[in-house]
Amino acid sequence: MSAIKSISLIAYLSVMMLFSACDYREIFMGTSPIVIFKIDWSDLSGKEEPSGVSIYCYPKDGGLPYVYKSNETETIETNLPAGTYDILVFNQVEEEFNNIAFSGMDHFETAKAELINTGRPDWVTGGENIVLNPEWLAIDRVCDYVVPNYVDPDNRELIINFKPQNTIYQASVSFVMYRIDRIRESSGTFSGLAQGIMLGSGDIVEGKITHLLNRININRENENDSDKGIVESSFLCMGPTVADGRNTKPENNIVHLRFSLVDNTTIADFIFKVGDCLETSESEKTIDLNLGFDSDIPQDPSDNADPKRPGILPDVYPSNLGSGFDVKVSSWGEEIIINLKN
Repeated sequence: MSAIKSISLIAYLSVMMLFSACDYREIFMGTSPIVIFKIDWSDLSGKEEPSGVSIYCYPKDGGLPYVYKSNETETIETNLPAGTYDILVFNQVEEEFNNIAFSGMDHFETAKAELINTGRPDWVTGGENIVLNPEWLAIDRVCDYVVPNYVDPDNRELIINFKPQNTIYQASVSFVMYRIDRIRESSGTFSGLAQGIMLGSGDIVEGKITHLLNRININRENENDSDKGIVESSFLCMGPTVADGRNTKPENNIVHLRFSLVDNTTIADFIFKVGDCLETSESEKTIDLNLGFDSDIPQDPSDNADPKRPGILPDVYPSNLGSGFDVKVSSWGEEIIINLKN
């Protein structure tokens, strides 16, 4: 009986040690954590309400990122393996962008977003890629975030907060002109702005790109002077290639405004070198360009127009076709909207 009791005691002690080991691990070493991403989209307020989110978690020790894509945009809960991470967050998923392409997403250092080349109209010259308005893109990143092996079982949640910042600029162009009633169609381009952004660092991606000015409005200065007005256009872009426009040469940015006149024959081109004329705000994400506001002496169309002087169009008259319809025109430009100011 003594031997049987001894065996029973040893077995009991072994079981107790086993349970004690489990209790020790949970009490003193904890359990695996629950990672919760909390995202504040307030910087996109008034621009876009995100319908999705992309989260890339890049292990610092190498390997492919852990990727989470969700229609839940404010709180995402997941299990992330223990390790140290660089984490990247942006609105939507890549496939939802029509005018932005994502590449290099396997690595934090190479991930980037670039504007897509859309092709060029016949009248646009040069080797630049032609791009359209990008969609709103807001990005945030957290570097060197450590996910431990174990945490306190009573407090397993690891909350990581993000506040993605908008990266897209609103650009506007205004040009004072005379004889605006001679305009039949208008179009334009703006070249030399940023091609994209490195998602990990926030650095710009330079490139030879040209934005089409597809929406051009003409506002008369006053209803009693139908001859003078302001040609205006606005568009979205990735921003300037130099922060706040510092140390920018005039030739770094070119604006080309083209006007087809009412005689259905005359084309008037104004080409400006404006790299040193941009008024940019990195905090507000705006680029403003005002042409022709610093002089009362108008200038004729030119391929080296003075940004300070207003423009004046040739004094032509409507075609004798009456309606202004030109059978030789293969395609129409954007509708011209002329607004009367009080």
